Amino acid sequence: MMTTVIKIEGSDLSSRAAASIQRHKIAHCISHGDSVTIDLSDVLSISHSYADELFGVFTEVYGIEKTLNSLAFHGASDHVLQNIASVIHERAIQAGQDIPKTA
Repeated sequence: MMTTVIKIEGSDLSSRAAASIQRHKIAHCISHGDSVTIDLSDVLSISHSYADELFGVFTEVYGIEKTLNSLAFHGASDHVLQNIASVIHERAIQAGQDIPKTA
């Protein structure tokens, strides 16, 4: 398995359309058996809608286990990581998925 690094450009992420583009890039890598490290080192803030479109929808489609096992984060602030974790958790619950104790 290869690890692909995807750098998210921009300091303030808020567009669902932009998030959807990134989600499709990540999904393409995952579908080929790669894991993905998402470089968020330039990101200062991430809106709930951006995080939901990228990570929440990904979780709904692929499941929380695949999300947690396939994605890693680099350079993200605690605030950005908390927003991402929140939408992953919300979407997993909405989809009726079992939440691992480490999530």
